[in-house]
Amino acid sequence: MGRLDEARERLEAAITKLESAIEEKTARDGSDETLAALDLLRREHATLKQTTEQVTDGLDNVMGQVRDLLAEDNSSKKSGTAAAGQPPASSTGS
Repeated sequence: MGRLDEARERLEAAITKLESAIEEKTARDGSDETLAALDLLRREHATLKQTTEQVTDGLDNVMGQVRDLLAEDNSSKKSGTAAAGQPPASSTGS
C-alpha cells in the first residue's frame, strides 16, 4: 500500500473518530450547534475524500507516464538508438 493510501486511511479514521465523538456529545446534549458542526465535518470529509481520490488518480497517471518514459529510454539505450529528442552519440574518436 502506498503512502498516499495510508494517509487517506488515517484521515478517514480520524474523521470517523471525530464524527463518533460529536455524535456522542449530541446524544448527551442535542445542541443545534453540535449538529451543525457534525454536518460541516461530514461535508468537509466528503470534499477531502473526493480531492484525495482525484490526486491519487493524477499521481497514478503521472507515475505511469514516468515508467513508460523510463522503459522507453532503457530500451533505446539497449538497442543503441538515441532517446527521443536527443541526437545519437558520436561514434568518431579523437
